[in-house]
Parts: sequence; structure tokens; C-alpha cells
Amino acid sequence: MTTNPKSIPVPSSQLASSAHEDNKSNLALAYQGAIELVSFLSSEGTLPSAIATAEFFDILEKARLQKLTSDEEFIFWNGYSKLAEHAKPTQVEALQFRNYMLGRKPVAATTEERYRRNLKSMARIRVYSLLSFVLTLLFLTYLSLTGGYMQRTDELAQEYRLIASGIYNGTRLEGLQEQGFRTVIQDGNLSGSEGDDAGNAVPGREDFQNQGNAYFRAQLTSALSEIASLVENNTNALKYLQLDFSQFSKEEMESRLISRFSVKDLKVESSQRSINQLVSSYFLPVFTSLLGVTVFILRRTSTSINSGQYRLHESGTYSYRITLGIVGGIVISWFSANDSTGVVSSITPAALAFVVGYSIEVLYNVLDSIVKALGASDETSA
Repeated sequence: MTTNPKSIPVPSSQLASSAHEDNKSNLALAYQGAIELVSFLSSEGTLPSAIATAEFFDILEKARLQKLTSDEEFIFWNGYSKLAEHAKPTQVEALQFRNYMLGRKPVAATTEERYRRNLKSMARIRVYSLLSFVLTLLFLTYLSLTGGYMQRTDELAQEYRLIASGIYNGTRLEGLQEQGFRTVIQDGNLSGSEGDDAGNAVPGREDFQNQGNAYFRAQLTSALSEIASLVENNTNALKYLQLDFSQFSKEEMESRLISRFSVKDLKVESSQRSINQLVSSYFLPVFTSLLGVTVFILRRTSTSINSGQYRLHESGTYSYRITLGIVGGIVISWFSANDSTGVVSSITPAALAFVVGYSIEVLYNVLDSIVKALGASDETSA
């Protein structure tokens, strides 16, 4: 026959001993909290004289030594509660946690374990913040770099079309034709004579014009080749940024240039625009929203710790806020893509996502209002 351990009675002496130990532990924690409150209120110059009496400080000393009578213990707890009430919104736990961060060891091992968990949680938030900042910076750099390449390629392609069409205003050949004429004929015989005083033949005006035209045609060909080469370099840079490392020989480049409808490689440009649209509409808003969330958490945590108002249980809500912030960044990308009023699109999705991440309540209050307008009850929208 086995005996159920739950049915074994616990001796009253053991229960009394356990209760006594718990009381001593609570008293030690309360004493530490009272000291923190007295120190804080004294530094703030708001320590109430009605509480901080000589009798109370004597009782504090006895509490440290665990030598309180029942009446003194009542006075101690009453004074402690008044100190805590007077210090609000500052929390005893927040003061102790701040001191722990400054190197003071807490009284209880369980309390120290809670502090360690909070510090680990904040360390993860800092890692998320740094990661989101680096990725946001990389995405912005990528968009700026590829956008610059495509803009410069458009400008070069426009210049190529103008020159090939015989329009030289606003291009690198502007004024070059007239300058070419002056360079060739400035020392020539403008009268069109056929000989000099010694009887030697001298080129006439028509010969100089032919030389000038040949010079200009050579410069035109050189300009078109130079522009095509610059366009090809920009195209190769875009290909590298698309992780396409294939190369073409000079002959292949020339044949591809002749066969193409445009001097630009429209396939590469189209691919780049699609990639940029994906990055700017989805990836970038998600990471900027994450950056906004982590910045808010770090700022609020830092402020509350310095003011003595930090609550350790708040660290348990960080993961929910981060998740809501990321979803908010995706929602912003949807709204900006389908906004016909121009209100949302007037701000870049990344900037708006950062604002939403920093204050996710704004977005979800708007969503709750929309749901209520559609007829949902308060319980459903909440």
C-alpha cells in the first residue's frame, strides 16, 4: 500500500518556521525599498517631515537588523506605504533596477534574475534597432545608387537621340560644328584664290569646308561612341547591383547596341525598376517601421529608468509591439500604393512607416475607426 504524499500532514512548527522566513525576506526587501525611497525623495527635496521622523529612522535601523516588535513592524509598514504613495509616479522597483544597472546587487536572487531578464530583453531590442538601421541605410543607399544610374542613363540616352537626329543644342556638340569650321579655316584663304605669290596652289573655301565637315563628322562619331560607352558602363553597374555578373565583349556590345531599339538596355532597366519598386514599397517600410518601434521602446525605456518610473513587466509587451509595428509597415505600403487622394503618397512610404512604428497606436486607432464606421461593435474593433 502506497501513501499519497499530499495526505502527509505538515507539522505546525514547520509551517511557522516557513512563515517566519518569508516574513524576514519580505521585511528585508521592504527595508531596501524604504531606503531607496528615502534616498530618492531626499535628493528631490520632497521627503515629507511627517514621515521622516527620528522614530521612523530608528525603526528602519531595527528593520535592517530584523529586530522589530509587532508595534514597530506596523509603524514600519505604514511609513513605507506613505513613502511609496508620496513618491508616485516613481516606483520602488524602478529605483532598485536603476541601481542594479549602476552596479548595486539586489537583496533577493529572484529579483536579480528578473533584472537580468530585462537587461537581456533590452539588449535584444538594441540589436533589432541596430539591424533595422543598417538594413534601412543599405536599402536607401541601394535605391539612391540605382536611381542615380538610371537617371544618368536617361540623360545620356536623350543626348544620344538628339545628336543622332541632328539636334545639337543642349548636347556636348553644341557649337562644335561652327568651332570646327573656325579651327580649320582661320588661317586659310577665304577669297578662294588658287595660288600664292610664288605660284603654289592654295586650298580654296570649298576645300576648307570639306575639311571642316569631315572634322565634325569625326567628332560626332566620337561623341556617339562615348555616350554609348557611358550608357553601357551604367548598365553594367546596374547588372552588378542585380547580382548579374555576365560580361560582353566589345564586338558583342556594338552588335547589341545596333540591334536595340534604344541605346539603353531596356531589359536591365525594367528589371531594376521592378526591384526598386519591391524594395521601396515593401522591404524598406517594414524595416523603417521596425526601426521606429525599437527607437520608441529604447527612448521610453531610457526615460522611464532615469525618472524612476520603469516597470519591469513592460518588457513582456515588447514582442507584441514589434510585431504590430512590422504589420503596420506593410499596411502603410498597401495604403500608399492605392491612395488616390495623394495624401498618403505625399510622404514616402518609408518615412510614414517609421512614424507608424514609433506610434503604432495612431494607425490602429484609424483602423478601429474604419471598422466602427462599417458597423462593427466596440468589442469587435477592440
